[in-house]
Formats: sequence, C-alpha cells, structure tokens
Amino acid sequence: ITGGLLGFVSWFFSEGIIIFVMILVLWVLIRIVRRIIPKIVTSFVLGRAEYGEHDEAEKEANTLSKVFTGGAVIIILITGLFMILTKLEIPVGPILAGFGVAGIAVGFGAQHLVRDIISGIFIIAENQYRTGDVVGIAGQVGYVEDLNLRRTILRDLEGTVHLSLIHISEPTRPRLLSYAVF
Repeated sequence: ITGGLLGFVSWFFSEGIIIFVMILVLWVLIRIVRRIIPKIVTSFVLGRAEYGEHDEAEKEANTLSKVFTGGAVIIILITGLFMILTKLEIPVGPILAGFGVAGIAVGFGAQHLVRDIISGIFIIAENQYRTGDVVGIAGQVGYVEDLNLRRTILRDLEGTVHLSLIHISEPTRPRLLSYAVF
C-alpha cells in the first residue's frame, strides 16, 4: 500500500498537477467565451441594424449568441478532453477513428436529423424567427422562449410550455415530430 500511495503522490505532483491546470484553463476559457461571444455578436448585429429595429436586432443577437457560445464550448471541451487523454497516455488515434466510423453510420441513419440541423441553421441565419417572437408552429401559437438548431420551446397564452422537435425541412409548413407539455 505504501508503494502504491507513493506512486500516486509522485504521479499527482508530476502529471496530475498538469491535468488539474488543463482543467482550470478549460474552465477559464469557457467562462471567457460565455462572456465575450455574446458581446461580439451583439455589437455586430446591432451595428448593422437599421433605425427602429433595435428590439428585433437584440432578439437576433440573443439567439445567435446562444448558438455560437454553445458551439465554442463544445469545441473547447472536446479539445480539452483529447489533451487530457493524451496527457494520461491514452491513445486518441483509435478514438478518432472510431468516431469516424460512427459518424458514417450515424450519417446514414440520421439523414433527417442532419437535414433539420441544416434547416435550423438557415432559420437562425435568415432570421425567420427568434427568441422573444410570437409564432405559430404546427398548430401551436406562442412566445418563443428558447430556440436552437433542432428544437423550439413555445409558451402559449395560458402559460403552457410546448417543447417541440420540428421537422423543418419542408419549407412550406413545419411538421411537429415530438411534443411535450410542461
């Protein structure tokens, strides 16, 4: 037991501290990204807004900020995970190869998901509707509380929250795929 404990203490003060510092740097980077991206997006969107469109531009900036911040955080976490795995001497090559094979399988099986995500990108990029708008989707009319690339959360006039995954690849009329009332 003494040799194992001594080995762990030796490892911790050599490699463990480096991993701890990596985790700390990841945490700091995520906090910085969550503060800076919304400010950059807001200044960009408000800078190109026409006179009298300030409220609409703020809604667009809020929606875009959530999407960009989420994407940046995911990239930071995945990069940090691979750095930590490398520091632990776990080979990441086979993991990346496995992700490649899994990506191909998911690509064939989830064509509608990919199509919906691409449609979600266009909804956000073309500013079709944003967080804070009142819209009608699949027979439900309500205030858009949250929006991302795949789902929209509406709150109707009675206060009921409708979580919907919407198949939006048909441009004429979105079709409700999943529905939950809270």
